[in-house]
Amino acid sequence: MTDIAPVIVYVDDEQRILDTFETLLPRNIHLVTFNDPNECLKKISNHPSFTTTIEKAITDSNSSTIYPWIIISDQKMPQMEGLDFLQKARQILNDTYLIMLTGYSNEDLTIKCINDKHHIDYFLKKPITKENLTPLLTKFIHEYQKKVFFHSSSDTTYKAWEAKW
Repeated sequence: MTDIAPVIVYVDDEQRILDTFETLLPRNIHLVTFNDPNECLKKISNHPSFTTTIEKAITDSNSSTIYPWIIISDQKMPQMEGLDFLQKARQILNDTYLIMLTGYSNEDLTIKCINDKHHIDYFLKKPITKENLTPLLTKFIHEYQKKVFFHSSSDTTYKAWEAKW
C-alpha cells in the first residue's frame, strides 16, 4: 500500500501562528499554510470528487491544486471571516473536515453555525496545544482515510493503515 501523508491546510492571518503551528502536529502530516483565505480557495478550487484516486489525493508540489483532508481556519481575519471561508470551502470540498479556530468565546457564532447548518465539523478555542489538537486530528485523519480511500477496500486493508497511526 502506498504511504500517503495526510494533508492539512491551516488558514490564519497571523504569520507567527502559522510559523509555529507545525510544531503542534503529529508525525507524517503535510501542512500547507495560508495567511489569506482567498489564496487558499484558489488552490482548492479544482479538488476532485469523492471518487478521487489515492494518487490524486496527495499534494503534488507541481500542481496548482491542493487536496486537503482537513482545513483549520481562524475566525477573525481581515480578508474574510473564517465562517465565510469555511462555507466556501465546504461548497468545493464535500469530504474535507472543517475546523473553526477562534480566540474569542462567541456563543452567537456557535449558535449560528449550528442553526444555519454551516457544517463546521469542530470548534477549537485558542490557545491550541498538542494535547487538544493531536487526538482531534488523528480522529479526522482516520475518518477521512476510511471514507475516501477505503470505502470500497477490505477491513483488513484499513486496519493495516490504521496500525501505522
